Parts: sequence; C-alpha cells; structure tokens
Amino acid sequence: MKPVPNTLNIKWILDGNEIASDVDSVLVDQDPLAIGNHTLTVTVTDTTSLLRVDNHAAIHFSTVTWTINKSDNGVALTAADNKISCSVYPNPAGNILNVRVDLEKRDDVDIELISADGKPIRQIVHKALNKGINESKADISSLTAGTYVVVFNIGGMMHSKIFIKE
Repeated sequence: MKPVPNTLNIKWILDGNEIASDVDSVLVDQDPLAIGNHTLTVTVTDTTSLLRVDNHAAIHFSTVTWTINKSDNGVALTAADNKISCSVYPNPAGNILNVRVDLEKRDDVDIELISADGKPIRQIVHKALNKGINESKADISSLTAGTYVVVFNIGGMMHSKIFIKE
C-alpha cells in the first residue's frame, strides 16, 4: 500500500549498479550473471514531510538485500532486511551538530560532512555501530555560516541530510 500522495522513493541496485527506480519490483535475468554471488538491494525511502511530530528531521528508509548465488546447478536466493533512521539536529545549528542513526541491526557506518559545493570537510563517524540509537556530536564552530550536507553511508547505502550553520 502506498501513501497518497506517493512519497516513497524506491531504488534497486544489483552489484553496485542502479538497475531501476520508483518501481515496486524487478525481474533479474540470471543468464548474464557470472557464476558466483551477486547482491540485489532495494531501498525504500519515505520522503514525506507530513508527520505528526514537531521538528522532524529524520530520513526513514528500509532496505532488503538478496544474495543471489548462481552456480551450474541454478540460482539460490537469501534475503535480509534493515530499517534505518538518520537525523541531524538542531537545524539550523550553532557550534554543535548532533547526528543520530537508529539501526535495526549492527552495520558499518560512515558519516561525512560535505560543503554545499560538494567538497568533503571531515568525517564524523567511521566505524561499525550497534543496533539501536547511536548519537554523535560534531564541533562545527569553525564552519562559516551557510548550507552543508551530512552524508550517511550505512552498509553501502548512501543517504544525505542538509543543514544550515548559523
């Protein structure tokens, strides 16, 4: 069931390459796949701004990853899902920016601060984080006032959040 209006953004990635977007399902032709393991991931991001909470600044997304094992005997599939929530606050921010990631399972996380023109400023987090709520504080007192981006790379899936430095 989709919300009205549809605020779901869907991306399908096979072995690191996007193969489809904004469709509910894909059919993977197994013939061109090489023998061995392949990874198919779908990420559904809810981009709605219509929430019943104040100051909502989180990105909510869910992923399902299938491992496709092609052999001479055929194809075997296994699946795993992961729900994730990312946020930065306050927004606008003064000298400290709080970064929060809520994970359904332990995962490798890289969080990087990027300028509005796409230049990396610094890494905020680079480690495996445990299931549950994980919070970090970033000292942004040296940044000039303006718009910045926090890029979340969680288990190889990229998401971004914009914030304003006062």
